Amino acid sequence: MNTAQFSIQQYIRAKDGNRPHLLDQAFTAAAILDMVVHTGAITFPDHVEGRAAFGRIARGSPLLG
Repeated sequence: MNTAQFSIQQYIRAKDGNRPHLLDQAFTAAAILDMVVHTGAITFPDHVEGRAAFGRIARGSPLLG
């Protein structure tokens, strides 16, 4: 079973190393991300559903609909 620490490490490796296949080790296909950003310096969606959408965020691609 993945720990939260392992999942976060794999997400960072996927994002920073341009290795989106590692997202499979970090999140389930139906994972949900809810985020609250308290700065205007970055733009980040407040609600994202699914590992594929996480991958688009990690690559800096906009989310579509």
